Amino acid sequence: MDNTSAVFPQHIHWEDKGTSRIPFMAYTEADQHRRELERLFYRNHWCYVGLEAEIPKIGDFKRTVVGERSVIMVRDAEDSISVLENVCAHRGMQFCRERHGNRKAEGFTCPYHQWNYTLTGDLQGVPFRRGVKQDGKVNGGYGGRLTNPLTFEPSQL
Repeated sequence: MDNTSAVFPQHIHWEDKGTSRIPFMAYTEADQHRRELERLFYRNHWCYVGLEAEIPKIGDFKRTVVGERSVIMVRDAEDSISVLENVCAHRGMQFCRERHGNRKAEGFTCPYHQWNYTLTGDLQGVPFRRGVKQDGKVNGGYGGRLTNPLTFEPSQL
């Protein structure tokens, strides 16, 4: 006899209005978890990521998380504070691994293919975007699709 429907019900069922017991499914259901992330972290409201005092100098940054997303709070070249999602537009890799530090001089560089981002999160450099010259011909590159890193859109790839 299959008793999985009793142990793992299809919908969250609260026992009674007066109960404080939370159904097991509220902790284990993937769709419920996704909905809560959207509602609590990703939709139309502010989330605390840090204090201004934690990044006092231009280039100072602090890496943290909002929900399940890695973000970076950084003081940019204009002395403003920005919060960037810590993900490279090229392959989705996290481009910052340190918890805090200063990147005034170099910005952020993805360790995967060395795409470089400003302190405000704008793509500013792509190595070998025209390819690599080898044996008298150019191999690789983006074939003219990626002409200006400042106007990059992932759909260009």
